[in-house]
Amino acid sequence: MTWVDWMSLAVLALCAATLFEVHLGARRLRYLRDLEAPGADTTPLRVSVVVPALNEADTLEPALRSLLASEARPEVVVVDDRSTDATPQVLARLQAEQPRLRVLRVDRLPEGWLGKNHALQQGAAHASGEWLLFTDADVVFEPSAIARAAHHCRHAGLDHLAVLPDVPVRDPLLASLMLGFQTLFLARFRPWRVGGSARQAPVGVGAFNMVRASTYRAAGGHAALPLAVIDDMALACVLHDHGARSGVMAGAEMVRVAWYADAGAMFRGLEKNLFAAFDYQWWRALSAGALVLMLQAWPYLGVLVTNGPARVFNLVSVLLWVAASAEMVRETGYPRRCLLYLPLSGLMTVAMWWRACWLTWRRGGVVWRGTHYPLDTLRRGHRPL
Repeated sequence: MTWVDWMSLAVLALCAATLFEVHLGARRLRYLRDLEAPGADTTPLRVSVVVPALNEADTLEPALRSLLASEARPEVVVVDDRSTDATPQVLARLQAEQPRLRVLRVDRLPEGWLGKNHALQQGAAHASGEWLLFTDADVVFEPSAIARAAHHCRHAGLDHLAVLPDVPVRDPLLASLMLGFQTLFLARFRPWRVGGSARQAPVGVGAFNMVRASTYRAAGGHAALPLAVIDDMALACVLHDHGARSGVMAGAEMVRVAWYADAGAMFRGLEKNLFAAFDYQWWRALSAGALVLMLQAWPYLGVLVTNGPARVFNLVSVLLWVAASAEMVRETGYPRRCLLYLPLSGLMTVAMWWRACWLTWRRGGVVWRGTHYPLDTLRRGHRPL
């Protein structure tokens, strides 16, 4: 066999191993919807939900109404983080209807903080619950979701629970990009292993990070990660370092967030995160991108430009990707047309990664909601995932 044959065989072996592990691992994840809801005679846990909001007038109301309709009857603390749109007016109207809604206003961002991290710290400082749920201003909850999660934490002896939300997608190109993103996330972080071994890295989810308040405060809260761009994962790591017992569940039908409208919005929205995901190291970004190109892009190209054993190996790799993606489409409800864009998925993923890293490096930092955070400062405050 030629070196191209051997390379294609190696790619096939890696694809098969990765997709097989993801396929089996995803089935080990428990679903929030399958948990027993606490009965009427169960003493409810006091939960405080902390929601940072910066110019979220378009998405805030449905999210807050879902929280206020929760069977857990949580304390809802919204931190208006220097909003300049109609967010304050939306909050004032909802607060007049629902006195249970608490609103804090941040007018100035202190030095040494990212805006969201500071808002979460402020919200947690004013929360009174035994449990804190950190979420975003565009996340919608089913009425029993928080009660089920809190009840599970109590009976499973957890200190921290992350829930992976439903992410509805209509645009086929975005759906194809999301298929690759979700597969890589599952392969990298293996959420089904969280809690099973002290060596397994924890997982945090910005849409649903529930933590025991006493554990959060003992670990230093968000003051322990003031400049962490990927704040949800960084919080999970801080909690893990302080001995917290974590868990991860799937939130299908229970927790929903419309993440991005199209692929372009995803490219722009993740500009701030991706260089941090590679620890602000170019060699990590380049090597990870090269690996993804080999696994996700080469098989499609190889079917066209190779022959003999290499073409067979590449064709099998393509069939594995199509089968795995079709299964994910069935589970997520993504449009089936997205499968037509699979040959572009790896290329788009790497383009998104390298573009974000280049922009962060060229700008000398991250521009996030109108505020520039210098790269040197972010590197000093970064916590490797």
